Amino acid sequence: MLVSLQANLGGDAAISRELVIERVEPAKADGTTTYKARVQNVNNDLRYEMASGSISSGGFFKAMDAAHVPDDVVQQMLSIFSGVIDFQHDIASGDRFRIIYEAGFQDGAFIRNGRVVAIELINRNQLHQALWFAPEGESNGAYYTFDGRSMKRPFLRSPVEFSRVSSGFGGREHPLHHAWAQHKGVDFAAPTGTKVLATGEGTIDFVGQQNGYGNIIIVKHANGYSTYYAHLSGFAGIQQGQRVAQGQLIGYVGQTGWATGPHLHYEFRFNDVPQNPLSIALMEAPVLTGKARQEFLGYTSTMLSRINALRTYNVLTAAN
Repeated sequence: MLVSLQANLGGDAAISRELVIERVEPAKADGTTTYKARVQNVNNDLRYEMASGSISSGGFFKAMDAAHVPDDVVQQMLSIFSGVIDFQHDIASGDRFRIIYEAGFQDGAFIRNGRVVAIELINRNQLHQALWFAPEGESNGAYYTFDGRSMKRPFLRSPVEFSRVSSGFGGREHPLHHAWAQHKGVDFAAPTGTKVLATGEGTIDFVGQQNGYGNIIIVKHANGYSTYYAHLSGFAGIQQGQRVAQGQLIGYVGQTGWATGPHLHYEFRFNDVPQNPLSIALMEAPVLTGKARQEFLGYTSTMLSRINALRTYNVLTAAN
């Protein structure tokens, strides 16, 4: 006879929500048994997991698999650096990464992964670092560089979702470039149906068809900026005048208009003058100041020691 039953309803790495069904004692006079249910919060044992590795000719995802980095942690990594790195085209063989993330356990059994708390990526000999921090008294945190500058940028480096499918398309490492004098934007080769994301917060200025552009979306942003997404196979339920958030799904890669193959034609304009989105500095982010900065610098010391431990481990491993 069933005495009790527990089922995990989700939660985060620190706390799990559990459904508990228990038999009510004693049984009724007629011998039937009744049960009652409740939902309770259970504190998990929160641990910091660490992983590190290098990108080889096998590509980004194979390196993540080799280092046993979970997929949900990889997706966080892509999001954290989305304003400064285009993972489809910027990642190169020889790049290195070090990452620290939360993981929740109960009675020694793994429950779920949590937030990435610190990460370091050396991309083409340039060091990128990020640390999660929530100033005292604030419920929401964000990612910052180790010197206290926000990782969030007004625009993403790439408008095309990076995934295990799209990253391997045609063995490409770089987008299809045209001479700048003959081409107003950049073409991102990707399979039909690949998700297209708004690179910045703004308002849908146009959604429909325009000559050689085929199916196109134009997003107006603040301070004279606009972005164009062309040759789409379809739209993601958006309408003219609608507000969209940075990273929001707006459409899908296609081959409409004057396109010889499936790809996204992307334009980045300032006061209607096309800019090269692959070379333009997409604006600097604000820096923490005052009390929040002092709190941040104190908080970073622990995570920096963990990153340094990973560096030491890498050196010892390479020497063996």
